[in-house]
Amino acid sequence: MLEPDLITRAMEVTSRDPEVGLVAYVFDPPVKKDKLGFAEGFMRAIGAGVKASAKPSLMLSATFSPVSRETRALAEDNGIIYSGGGLRHVLRAIGQLFRWSVRAHSNIPLAAVSRVNTRPRTEREVLNHLAAFGLAVIPGAVVGSADEAVDAARKIGGPVVLKIASPNILHKTEVGGVALKLVGDDAVRAAHDALRERVAAARPDARIDGVIVSPMRADGVELFVGTMRDPQYGAAIAVGLGGVFVEVLKDTSLRLLPVTEQDALEMLDELRGRAILDGFRGAPAVKRQAAAKAIVAIGNAALALAPNLVSLEVNPLLAWGDQVEVLDGVTVWDGEREQA
Repeated sequence: MLEPDLITRAMEVTSRDPEVGLVAYVFDPPVKKDKLGFAEGFMRAIGAGVKASAKPSLMLSATFSPVSRETRALAEDNGIIYSGGGLRHVLRAIGQLFRWSVRAHSNIPLAAVSRVNTRPRTEREVLNHLAAFGLAVIPGAVVGSADEAVDAARKIGGPVVLKIASPNILHKTEVGGVALKLVGDDAVRAAHDALRERVAAARPDARIDGVIVSPMRADGVELFVGTMRDPQYGAAIAVGLGGVFVEVLKDTSLRLLPVTEQDALEMLDELRGRAILDGFRGAPAVKRQAAAKAIVAIGNAALALAPNLVSLEVNPLLAWGDQVEVLDGVTVWDGEREQA
């Protein structure tokens, strides 16, 4: 306090350490003008330290603090970049900047993604688009009657799932548009008719393209992979446990697109429920490398649909062992909210 120039000298000396990438000085300036001039003297010394520093430098508050017009002017007059966000938030942001910088200067190759002019909207259209990026997608047939549903189920030759096919229904289960574990002609026929009745009652306004018949998948871990176009940061991708868990647990990891397989592996490892991937209670462990490849492919498939795509969601992405398969896909476009 008696020798503010110690601040300047400390910042300059610290910045010369080759292991230091950024210098930050913690000081909470007053919201109003300091009549004794104490704050001005400190900030002049900090500003001199910023100028003398061999590394990028800034000033931050110890806790979340208001930044008044006077505070901002005092920082600008002394050439100081200042954040009142507090240590917790600012250091987390700085950490993200360092990670971004490492990646920006790395030699990790990112796949070149070519834009496509299509707008996949229905579930099968989205799955076909994802298949073009090397993803395994669940087979399915869109049928228009109970008889056609029975024929499709016979060709599958095992338990089947029926799902409503509509570009206007985002969440099928909420309108009774899903029937699971169906075996035999009678079960398929009855489920088809009941499903159509439930959906007609819940959403009489929806356009119905038919009913999708797909094989029933029983084993594996369900993952959620979704992309979103943020107006400030651009395209981002989220990964979490799938099914209803993504909404109940809110356990997700985020990255900006495009991502590498290493990014995807780190995202999986950041999940609080990651133990499920490692074979929980005797279940087969998920090969994370295979899941990471699928996550990268979904991100690239979303980038190919830019700039009009708002979001692409895959829920669930079913993973078991080294097998990964897309079971459902949803797109949302500018000005629209559509089921795919």
